[in-house]
Amino acid sequence: MTSITATGADTFSVTNNNGQTQKMSGEMLMQLLALRGSQVCADELQTQMQKSNDVLDQIETAEKWAAKIDDLKVTAGSGDSDMPSDMMSFFDKNGIQRSSQGNFYSAGHVRYNDAQWDVAKENLQAYIHKMNGQSQMDYIKLQSLSNQNNRLFSLMDSIETKSNQTKSDIIRDIK
Repeated sequence: MTSITATGADTFSVTNNNGQTQKMSGEMLMQLLALRGSQVCADELQTQMQKSNDVLDQIETAEKWAAKIDDLKVTAGSGDSDMPSDMMSFFDKNGIQRSSQGNFYSAGHVRYNDAQWDVAKENLQAYIHKMNGQSQMDYIKLQSLSNQNNRLFSLMDSIETKSNQTKSDIIRDIK
């Protein structure tokens, strides 16, 4: 863990995780802290963006399955049609109820009639609605992290500007 100790009016001693110590001014310490905060924020932004993309991929897949259900209902007509195994896997993996039950027959196939397909589609649409809500929450988190990152860069810019102004004032006073 990094530790910071004040050693003077505007000097600090910073010890990193490896036990190495470096002395620095308050200005330099503020820049370092802002930079590290920005790095952490950028990492969180990357993680949140991946999570958001995963949710959007899930929504896209679910919407494709909803369209496929419509096709399967047409294929079934007044009879039954098979639910594809990869569709069953998607439902099961994401905790979506397929239907109260299908009409089972040999080799593990599951057949559904119109009413059972309607239940499966309703459950799938409820999942899509839930995931859309999750996507909106992810978007809000992304905005918040982006705003935080912008504030950190603004802080670093402000510190740099003040530092440059102080140096310019000192040089002007020396002349």
